[in-house]
Amino acid sequence: MTESRNELRIRLKKLRSLQSDETIKNKSKVIADRLFSLQKFQESKQIAFYSSFNNEVSTDSMIDYSISLDKDVFLPKINQSKNTMSFYKINSRDDLEKGALNILEPSLKQRSLLSEYTFKLIIVPGIAFDYSGNRLGFGYGYYDSFLKDKNNLYKIGLAFDFQLSEIEPKTNDVPMDLILTETGLIRPK
Repeated sequence: MTESRNELRIRLKKLRSLQSDETIKNKSKVIADRLFSLQKFQESKQIAFYSSFNNEVSTDSMIDYSISLDKDVFLPKINQSKNTMSFYKINSRDDLEKGALNILEPSLKQRSLLSEYTFKLIIVPGIAFDYSGNRLGFGYGYYDSFLKDKNNLYKIGLAFDFQLSEIEPKTNDVPMDLILTETGLIRPK
């Protein structure tokens, strides 16, 4: 019998919490290097990232490096009352402040919301991913709601190897185009 989505979330969050800061840093660097070597990354002038927290694959160096390359970097801001997520351009990680769910988000002074999203590459967090590109998030649905009907976005999930697992997809789940881990990349069929 396969784990329920909630059981899988609990198990993988626990495994993630057991990793040392040094292990997370080292694995995240390998994943970052993998991302930077992708043609899709190199060709993208604008990229949306997530702000890592709770022992996720760290995006800090990815954000800093992308800004140093003069790429436009966007991060999400959550509106809990509307159950939505919007992306704002940042100039550095200094433009972030703690927001919803205690995650760093673009600050109030950074509110240059785009009416049209111009980025075509989005880096997506997750609790688990599978070899078909399915993603298990935290259960709030922010990313699935945002990604729905945005077929022009190339979606890259970042995960540690132990986060690759069998996932029973739900109808509103949006699959990834590529998943990067510390040992390789998964191109779903």
